[in-house]
Amino acid sequence: MKIARIAELNKGFLVIFEDGSELRLSEEVYFTCSVYEKEEMSQQEIDELLFKEQVTDGLILCKKYLAGGLKPKRRLFAYMINKDFEESVADEVISVLVKDEYLDDYKYSLKRVKRKMISSPVSSKMMVEYLENEGIDKEIAEKAVKTHKINDFKTAKKLALKKLKTNKGNKRKTAVYLATKGFNEETIIDVLGMEGVWNA
Repeated sequence: MKIARIAELNKGFLVIFEDGSELRLSEEVYFTCSVYEKEEMSQQEIDELLFKEQVTDGLILCKKYLAGGLKPKRRLFAYMINKDFEESVADEVISVLVKDEYLDDYKYSLKRVKRKMISSPVSSKMMVEYLENEGIDKEIAEKAVKTHKINDFKTAKKLALKKLKTNKGNKRKTAVYLATKGFNEETIIDVLGMEGVWNA
């Protein structure tokens, strides 16, 4: 398809083909791709320009979204799909953002672990599950939890002492509470000095 003319717009350029079809290009795409008047372009070349344009739009949108703070890759991918971007475009945008250090699931995980352990401490196992629910891959979640060095016994002990004060020393209620925080039976028994979790 032959380019009839190229018109400059306020933001970008309008490529007009001889058959009357048009293609809007941002300045970034226009200046990084060789597009000239009277040039013949194949459908594949046009599709590649459209893809680059969509990636550019996706990058702008995602950088605005990330201005509010780090997000997991999976959440950003879902955000783009929700905004009607094709999966291939979303994948490319995420790849560029990772390369340019706008995205880092491990760094995001470390921040979430730190905040969670201050605001609402849980077991290391539950913390991994929490990160997975946030859109983090299990391997990265486990690495972040390991880096934070969560000690289940110490965490459970601290929570138990606080809970025993509010429920007048009722170990059974405290055991149930610790179980909801993801601590296993062995840890609960050790912390509360019980022969069995449900025999207090």
